[in-house]
Amino acid sequence: MKTGDTKIGTPQQSPQFAWLVTSIGYVPVPVIEVLASLWPIIPGFTVETETKLRLDLLSNYAAEVRPNHRMDVRMSFQLTAISGVDLKDQVFSVAGWWSMYWSDPRLSWHRKYYDDIPVVQFYRDKIWTPTVVVDNSVNDLSAINADNIPLRVNESGLVTWNPPGLISVSCEMDKTHFPFDTQICAIEATSFGYTIQELDLYDHDDGINLRYFKGHGEWTLLSTWHERNTYIEGANEYSRVYFYFKVKRKPLSYGLNHILPVLATAFLTVFVFALPPDSGERISYTLTVLLSFMVMLTLIADDLPTTASHTSLLELYIAVVFIMESLAVVLSIYVVSIHHRQDGRPTSGLALRLTTWYGRISRARGFKVCCSLRVDPKDDSSDSNILYGVQNRDKLFSVSNSCKFNNDTTNVDYSDVRTTRDSHPYRKSSLNWRHALPVPTLHLPVDVQHQDQESSLEDEVTWQTVATVLDCLLLRIFTVFLAVSSAVFITLLTTGG
Repeated sequence: MKTGDTKIGTPQQSPQFAWLVTSIGYVPVPVIEVLASLWPIIPGFTVETETKLRLDLLSNYAAEVRPNHRMDVRMSFQLTAISGVDLKDQVFSVAGWWSMYWSDPRLSWHRKYYDDIPVVQFYRDKIWTPTVVVDNSVNDLSAINADNIPLRVNESGLVTWNPPGLISVSCEMDKTHFPFDTQICAIEATSFGYTIQELDLYDHDDGINLRYFKGHGEWTLLSTWHERNTYIEGANEYSRVYFYFKVKRKPLSYGLNHILPVLATAFLTVFVFALPPDSGERISYTLTVLLSFMVMLTLIADDLPTTASHTSLLELYIAVVFIMESLAVVLSIYVVSIHHRQDGRPTSGLALRLTTWYGRISRARGFKVCCSLRVDPKDDSSDSNILYGVQNRDKLFSVSNSCKFNNDTTNVDYSDVRTTRDSHPYRKSSLNWRHALPVPTLHLPVDVQHQDQESSLEDEVTWQTVATVLDCLLLRIFTVFLAVSSAVFITLLTTGG
């Protein structure tokens, strides 16, 4: 050893200083003195020191006694994920952990006497913890606890506790606008066992922390907020904090798998009245559409909410469509039965009035899709007033050379046209009507300029004519009703949620 050098020994200031000096090796004495003066500002830890600190803190500590006469507990919720929103069972589930803060003066110490230890941990059974219950929980009503999660206590006695958990709470949900619904649910954290004079709950920071939140596949988190309140139980008042979550459903999947098939099936019902009664496929087509709708309902019934607190607009629309399809079956059978009647001509005043009224309206309103061509009153063909189902197709009838639209006369080159059995109105070779009339067209022998001949022309109306009138009326009524109801349904469903 050279003169002037000193071997670093173990300084008296701290045991950690010995390790530092040993690792450095031989240094001049002035350097050792400088390091020794700076060492106390570096926090240290030893098992012996923390053991002594814990024994000193708990020597006269009673965990059953609250630290102060009135305890102020601040709490927040760290949201990590939305576990589920069960509309059937009215349950809202989230995952995360609580953050609770309170002050316990009995757990404070001076750092300089304990190697500058800033924080020490205790388990829940060693120190006092507040009794807080999620009183709208559906799993249990036990207090928030986590025996395996330590509590952190700093030198000033501030206690921090972060118990995690999967929380499922009861939530009254509104299914009116399903699947475009928006729900608001809350977690109710309540002081249990301590009145507001003994323990008061406050929100901490923003109440709900979204730093670690991950999105959900079916629901979108719109906003969160918190609210402090109290409630009275008997003669005592207790503190309560609400943590609110506002979520909105993502409707794309439900729109493709539920709403679109219902709309498509609803409008298939309309086309049953476009089928001629003689085709033989009308009743089978209607029943097929109805059965398809029933099968579709069984597939989507599991996804529809069944709570009785609110009525879903989708359920109402499905009920309306089901009624319309059932009614279409009954009306189709009725129209087919009328078309095939052979017991003479209709003598009912209602059938005659309905037929003549519809003919007047079609011509007066100028429905180009159902042009009412006038039969020449001078023609003595008594059975020529029928679009289909002509009783005596060998008889001829002439068509006037004009068709009125909105009181205007549009000349149509239909003069001197004769229709025979080989030239039926449904055939493409005769007037080519099927290209001009996409719906059943009724030709009535009604001329407002010849009131004296109206009564005689009404005698020519047959049951096939009445069936044609019913088809035209029902086609328009069902189309308008389903279109309007569908538009109203979609508007209310998408804008009200």
